[in-house]
Amino acid sequence: MYDAIEEQFKTLIHSMESTSDGWNAQYLNTELKQIELHLLQNKYSSKEVEAFLEKHIEDYHMREQIIKFAINRGEYEKVLQLTADGLQQDQQPPGIANMWKRYAFIAHQHLGHTEEMRELALELLQKGEYDYYKEFKALHSTEQWPEVLEELLKSLANSHLYVRIIVEEQQTKRILDYCKEKPSQIEHYHQYIKEQYYEEVCALFIDAIAIDAQSSTNRKKYKSICRSINVMRNAGYAVEAERLIADLLQTYPKRPAFIEELKSIMK
Repeated sequence: MYDAIEEQFKTLIHSMESTSDGWNAQYLNTELKQIELHLLQNKYSSKEVEAFLEKHIEDYHMREQIIKFAINRGEYEKVLQLTADGLQQDQQPPGIANMWKRYAFIAHQHLGHTEEMRELALELLQKGEYDYYKEFKALHSTEQWPEVLEELLKSLANSHLYVRIIVEEQQTKRILDYCKEKPSQIEHYHQYIKEQYYEEVCALFIDAIAIDAQSSTNRKKYKSICRSINVMRNAGYAVEAERLIADLLQTYPKRPAFIEELKSIMK
């Protein structure tokens, strides 16, 4: 009886599959395969489950399951082949290529393939995956790292990872230069460079606040400016903060809401 019900259920699933190439159809087919897979996992052996996965390996969910099976069995060469084949597929959702590279990295790690690990870690870093920064660094000697770091930072110049890495590497001059290009960021990074660049940091606080003041026209923005002034004050620039408040009061006498907010933080 249960087998008959199971067959009817499978028939129903297959009847719902779409032959369209559209995204909605692909999504539906993927979900239907997942339902059928769960049905198999609850009743059949891993061998039969894997046969189903192999049959539908063009679906990246199925390929990933096969890769996980292979990793659990220590079949790392098979993992490399599966990930390489996955990378060759023409159409796959964003981020899936990176997933294949992450699994390939695991396989190379177990196989002791240092050079391949370096290449993959670098590629993943350049795709914005910060977790591979320490992996990448660990794959180079202390002597190699300064030169490698220079090349890495050049390749990440336009990446959000750039500032995270220069902070991690205590590249104070680069942090200062970064804040000069984006003065508002001094609020987040002043603690890393204040000791070495005390006056420059103060100037950046003043520049960032002055720029905000020029374009601010409502109380919400004025409160934000006052919050920035307090950050500046707490960073060790109390005297300079009071002087800045006085300058702003003089510069914007026709902004009563701004004057009110500035006076509320005066010491």
